[in-house]
Amino acid sequence: MIKGDGFENHRLFCKFDLSNYHLQVSMIQINKQNCTKIGYIQKIHGLKGEVIAFIEEEFIDAIESSEYLFIDIDGGLVPFFINEEGFRFKSNETVILGFDFINSPA
Repeated sequence: MIKGDGFENHRLFCKFDLSNYHLQVSMIQINKQNCTKIGYIQKIHGLKGEVIAFIEEEFIDAIESSEYLFIDIDGGLVPFFINEEGFRFKSNETVILGFDFINSPA
């Protein structure tokens, strides 16, 4: 679940080269040098666990086809999978994102 206090302004990252992506049973730490900072979370949106995120203009097209994003939480990159209804434009630079398994604001 997403807590409103402290979740805002987390940086968003996306790893665009998915050709070498393999699901592994063991936990591995995602290296930030292999990812690109594409924006940040501005605030929580509504009561369904969605967030409003600022996305750098050059990454808007790429994020539309992304299945997941990494969010920098306490210095580590945590993957969040974007749900089917989870991507809508709020303005030219901001989007409303919904993530799988997160369906409430607290």
